[in-house]
Amino acid sequence: MSFNSILVPVEFDEGAKTALDLAKRMALSGESTIHLLHVMAILLTPGEGASAVMAREDEVKAALEKMGRDHLRGFRFQIHLRTGDTARGIVEQAHALHADLIVMPTHGRHGLPHFFLGSVAERVVREAPCPVLTIRPSAADADGETTVGAVMSKHPPAVGSSDSLADAQAAMQRHELLSMPVVDGAVLAGIITDRDIRSHAGALEKTPVRAAMASGPVTVAPTMPIAEAARLLMKLGVGALPVVENGKLVGLLSTRDVIGALLERKG
Repeated sequence: MSFNSILVPVEFDEGAKTALDLAKRMALSGESTIHLLHVMAILLTPGEGASAVMAREDEVKAALEKMGRDHLRGFRFQIHLRTGDTARGIVEQAHALHADLIVMPTHGRHGLPHFFLGSVAERVVREAPCPVLTIRPSAADADGETTVGAVMSKHPPAVGSSDSLADAQAAMQRHELLSMPVVDGAVLAGIITDRDIRSHAGALEKTPVRAAMASGPVTVAPTMPIAEAARLLMKLGVGALPVVENGKLVGLLSTRDVIGALLERKG
């Protein structure tokens, strides 16, 4: 059977390389095209605007291009980015491409994560317009799992809740960031974003950060596996996550840092 159009959904985790290796074995014909797809959820944190979403989309597209160059040498490939529900995005892309085959990894996990991740593969198998090959990454692929603490940016720039929004804006511009942790005495108090600041235009000097910041941001621990952090970043649709240990900010993990670490590991 000839597979001229092979769709490979990826999440930048340990299963991506395994799925790509299988797709290459199935693409026996020089006329075959392997399509790399990532489906990104768009869940804005308070204060984030369309520009932040576009920046994250550009990062994902660049990561897909790098993955194709690194792992699909000698094969024709195209990249695709969709937003919204993961299973629906995969099925819709398969229809749009008239795909002959879908190759996707399953994670072989137990409990709640398996329920969510496994349900995606199950829905795709049920609803796809073409055959679906699912593959579980080998146990060896999961050995030596890199943790957040190994790749996070330590001592990230931060502002205090009593600092003015003008100071916060200057710090964010200096470090080329769209958001920044708010820290009081090494304890994470919240997150301030560029949009939060712009909403108080005209009063930046006299408005304290605490009046505009978002409290209770999603955080990760230094011991979290990097693949889990990657999924969390993509599902939340945020550009970075504060890393907290014993209630104190110890680092910052960005989408770019995580994708770079995962691709380096697969290289």
